[in-house]
Amino acid sequence: MAPAIIWFRRNLRLCDNLAVIAAAESGHPVLPVYVLDELDSGSASRWWLHHSLAALDKSLRQRGSSLLILKGSPETVLHELIEYTGAEFLSYCRRYEPVARAQEEALISSSAAKIEIQSCNDGYLNPPEPILTKGGTPFRVFTPYWNTASSHTEIPVPKPVPDLSFATHNFKSLSLADLKLLPVNPDWACRFPETWTPGEDGALQRLDSIDEAVRNYDSERDRPDIDTTSHLSPHLHFGEVSVRQVVNAIRISSPVLTCRKVGPRCSGNCIGETSAPICYFIFRVCLRRHYVESSSFSPGPATTARSRPGSSA
Repeated sequence: MAPAIIWFRRNLRLCDNLAVIAAAESGHPVLPVYVLDELDSGSASRWWLHHSLAALDKSLRQRGSSLLILKGSPETVLHELIEYTGAEFLSYCRRYEPVARAQEEALISSSAAKIEIQSCNDGYLNPPEPILTKGGTPFRVFTPYWNTASSHTEIPVPKPVPDLSFATHNFKSLSLADLKLLPVNPDWACRFPETWTPGEDGALQRLDSIDEAVRNYDSERDRPDIDTTSHLSPHLHFGEVSVRQVVNAIRISSPVLTCRKVGPRCSGNCIGETSAPICYFIFRVCLRRHYVESSSFSPGPATTARSRPGSSA
């Protein structure tokens, strides 16, 4: 049977992954693929990527498959893979950087006539386009954006890994070593594993202790002498955990921190003296999404009266 390609990007996990779910529901055996491209830059980021891909490949092997690793222009490489395998379905999670959006448009232009392509918004609670000002333009300031977005954003319950059947193929895969992502001579990252565990399992371990990070987040988040942040930023960046998983984990593990003003679904409108730590944390998590929107659809950076765009949860 013709395969369904899962093009992994910044969604390097199996649980609550909308692209994986879409491929599983297509009725085709799935073919998991990662394409190293020009966006995979930065020495520390490449170190993380190496170990995150290794973790994803391990998870796939435990289920009877493996990660097909390729390198080059995604639209060209994936088009060749579609031609070679006869794939009839491809799913991927959208990215909003200009180069990434151009990749998606080029892929659709070259392959949409031959294959069903389904894109998913997976990195944020909602895609950028619907959250606009009354004038129909993207918000430039975070607080008005948040007031608008939180008023109609329902956070779905995370979904488990779907039942997957895998395609067989003989398309040649690169090895992780072929990508040369790790530093050598010197190996300045040799102590990174003492602090960080890239991959979905490492992200879920961080999530297990999320209540400790949230409990005093409103008052201690800017204290460099206290380890009081969640350490989830790189896991969120590489999509090893979803924002849906993070927010739902907070609400399960820290129900007593739910804002008294708005009840169980924090709207974000309570940021101020009466808000609970959970409100501040969700506020900062969603600031990531707004900053991406500002970078993608506006000529300059976003601003906010309450938070710096570079702030991290």
